[in-house]
Amino acid sequence: MLSRRSLLISVSAGALIGAFAGLDLAHAADKTIKVGINLPFTGADAHDAELIKDGALLAIDEANAQGGVAGYKIDVLLLDDGTATAGQYDPAQAATNARKMVSDKAVVAAIGPQMSGSGKAMSPILSQGELATITPSSTNPDITDPKFAGQYRPKGKAIYFRTVTTDAFQGPNMANYYADVLKVKSVYVLDDSGAYGVGIADTFQAQAEKRGIKADWTALVDAAARAQAAGMR
Repeated sequence: MLSRRSLLISVSAGALIGAFAGLDLAHAADKTIKVGINLPFTGADAHDAELIKDGALLAIDEANAQGGVAGYKIDVLLLDDGTATAGQYDPAQAATNARKMVSDKAVVAAIGPQMSGSGKAMSPILSQGELATITPSSTNPDITDPKFAGQYRPKGKAIYFRTVTTDAFQGPNMANYYADVLKVKSVYVLDDSGAYGVGIADTFQAQAEKRGIKADWTALVDAAARAQAAGMR
């Protein structure tokens, strides 16, 4: 059988380049493998999901045009973790999709998810199935933090890989830029209540306060009041 552990996939700017190393292909049933792609094609994030999908499919098409990988053609299992009910990505649907990929023995690796909420739902399932995934945009640090390994990779092996830094780096470095380059003295911080927005906002604010930048909520209230007054004129 084709081993999932032996597939190395690297994703850059939404594009996939696959390479096999030391695979035992002698007992494979046919000359086709699958890569699962899980993205929110329904709802608010559908446009970005399409761009990521197009990049991945372009790379897969290029690989197949050159004879595939180690002589194997790459097929795609395309899964939507967005739902009309949620209006965006839905962690419950993402978990269902992860189970579909794990149960399909032809799926040897995955791309996605786009959002960290889906990543938290999928990672334990992918770990149990020893199915590696590469996310182009999921940034919540807990998923790959060794402190939470028991929760997000219960089987032990690393299965969740990224092409972007986590919130633990993005938020603080934005705050450093505000302090060092923009010389900002006070800010107000808003988030969209999503996992990514909250994570970035929290880490930004914590570092901003360490750097002496005040979270000036009075300025926010005043700005809202001025906007409301302007709208009533």
